Amino acid sequence: MLEKSLLRLYKPIHNRFFLRQFESAQNQSVSVSSIDWNARVPDVRQLFSSNQDKITAIAIRILKFLDEWSREAGFEVFLAYGTLLGAIRHQGFIPWDDDIDVFMMKGDFNRLINSLHNLPHELALVPVSPNFFKLMDLSSIISKDGKRGVAVDIFIVNDTIPRVRSFFNVHTRSRVYFSSQDFHPARRVKFENEYYSIPNNATKILEKLYGDFMTPPELADREPSHIDYSRVRIEPYGSIIVDPKNCV
Repeated sequence: MLEKSLLRLYKPIHNRFFLRQFESAQNQSVSVSSIDWNARVPDVRQLFSSNQDKITAIAIRILKFLDEWSREAGFEVFLAYGTLLGAIRHQGFIPWDDDIDVFMMKGDFNRLINSLHNLPHELALVPVSPNFFKLMDLSSIISKDGKRGVAVDIFIVNDTIPRVRSFFNVHTRSRVYFSSQDFHPARRVKFENEYYSIPNNATKILEKLYGDFMTPPELADREPSHIDYSRVRIEPYGSIIVDPKNCV
């Protein structure tokens, strides 16, 4: 109970700190990337008619951008949670899932922050809570509170202890520990017709998260979408309708 109370006090401080840090990094005038990311990884929402297909296309586009950006800027991104499970079991989304999760080492996340001046202005990095951030599309709204757009969820892996990696398991709300060899070297696997990095020992990580992860749950236990599609708003790419400062 005390831990939850402290988290409620710390979370707004954490989020305000990172918002200021993100804004400062993104406004840097030096080392501006010569890459036109919107041309290199184009948004294709206009090719789809249903909101569900548009959301999927936007999420995959953000993941592809993040993957290519990571290789250009020298940081690493791993598929995580249900996205990692989907890549191993389905080579794409779990059929009843609709979001994308990734892991980043804490050191690599700092490198991402230092290269935020390369981020297209149609996207924003948004702090949610300690060790949890979103790379968010600003031309869509999908949250029930009307504040957040389609995003890739970024979960931070602590890499400050030599040969030890740990992260906060959002399902059990407890910290889990692995060796550095469980993550490195990364492997590339197919996810929705593209190839992305996954932890070296993805099986061990998935077993710790889900148990027998290769056996799909019973139909009654397959969690439906967390998105209320009747409230979804998808605008053309570049029409900014989300305020990142109002998301935290």
